[in-house]
Amino acid sequence: MGIFFLGTTAHAVTIYVDADATSGANDGSSWTDAYTDLQAALAASSSGDEIWVAEGTYYPGTSTSSCFQMKNGVGIYGGFDGSETARSQRDIDANETILSGANKCYHVFYHPSSLSLTATAVLSGFTIKKGHSNAYGGGMYNIRSSPTISYCTFSGNYAYTQGGGMFNDHSSPTLTGCTFISNNAYQYGGGMVNDDSSPTLTGCTFIGNRASVMHGGGMVNRSSSPILTNCTFSGNRAGSYGSGGGIYNGSSSPILTNCILWGDTATSGKEVYNSSSSSTPQFSCCDVEGGIRGLGTDNGGNINADPRFDSDGIHLLGWSPCINKGRNSAASGIAEDIDGENRLNGTVDMGADEFLDSDEDGLSDYAEEIFYGTDPDDTDSDGDGYDEMVEMVHGTDPADENDMPSAGTIYVDVDFTGKEVGTSWKNALTDLQTALTYSLSGDEIWVAAGTYYPGSSRSSYLQIRTCLLTQEV
Repeated sequence: MGIFFLGTTAHAVTIYVDADATSGANDGSSWTDAYTDLQAALAASSSGDEIWVAEGTYYPGTSTSSCFQMKNGVGIYGGFDGSETARSQRDIDANETILSGANKCYHVFYHPSSLSLTATAVLSGFTIKKGHSNAYGGGMYNIRSSPTISYCTFSGNYAYTQGGGMFNDHSSPTLTGCTFISNNAYQYGGGMVNDDSSPTLTGCTFIGNRASVMHGGGMVNRSSSPILTNCTFSGNRAGSYGSGGGIYNGSSSPILTNCILWGDTATSGKEVYNSSSSSTPQFSCCDVEGGIRGLGTDNGGNINADPRFDSDGIHLLGWSPCINKGRNSAASGIAEDIDGENRLNGTVDMGADEFLDSDEDGLSDYAEEIFYGTDPDDTDSDGDGYDEMVEMVHGTDPADENDMPSAGTIYVDVDFTGKEVGTSWKNALTDLQTALTYSLSGDEIWVAAGTYYPGSSRSSYLQIRTCLLTQEV
């Protein structure tokens, strides 16, 4: 998982940081004697070193000007539990490593032009939160600096002027598998602002970011051409005087491939807004709510269809139209999706999530492991004789052998947006075929007004089972 640091030298060392190592020598030489403060480790590091940071929360300091600063040639890695002997053993989900500005520091990371960071400056496996800037880049502020950042989450950061999560000024960082969630800028760019910058973003998500007053809930680009591949924008919001809920472009031409932009909001241009004709985004195999007509160049494979997210707004449900609809050539160098699952399994999906369903029960492996506690390799984890998706549709626990489904009502509404389970109108399925597939003898399927299709191929058809099919008027 993550990006491997390549610029090592014969004298490279691993420096250990663990906030709980309070009884050691505090010299960073081992987990036992780890530094308890990340700033001390950064000060002691030199090109070729790696800094391994154990789970916990670390602060850059106590003043508004306190910040962390990356170094060229130094890799900083989070997600350890404090016992590992190889970087590959870390688990960034189980061992959350937080770098926090405590809503006091202007920037969690600040990289002035004097640092001139290159791709050899590596940051991987951290949650960066609660930076509170009076101007730019609460989470990270890059000036003529282009570090490599992978599998990091930027959450709950704020900037008064621009770039709540990140502000790039003449900077082109490389970001892989990063999440920007619930960041806020009072004026522009809740998630990210790129000013004369062209970062490369692969497998990144922008969820629930906000520009309180002006433009670009997710991202603002000015004289910038970022490259976005397999990224997802959802639930971002521009301000009451702003445009571009997902992305706002001013004299900018981002390149978007295999991306999803859906469910963002703005007064105008809810997904993408171009402030002038000098902005010509390129779209290839993207799912954009409302379509891309008039937004830029259509390079083919683009759709306008509800991506059918799970409840988190990132992961795809088994009947998503984005599955197997991406462009493999763009994803050829992408080994993993946002969850670390294999990206290329036939035709790549759109968005940051690659839908994998090892037991072919209609539930993604990720959803089974994280949301439902079931075995992704077994269609009947609790051994009660019912497939897990049948249990979900009938409102029973697929992980409890004593909670077995019985005939009832399955609800279907093609216009519903939300968590699709089918147990009520408030969480209706949107696909009639899915309801039929997982129905039990004696079920009633109630179908709301709308148009439903059996599938997309000539051989697709609906097949009535032993249940009662009705329409809700």
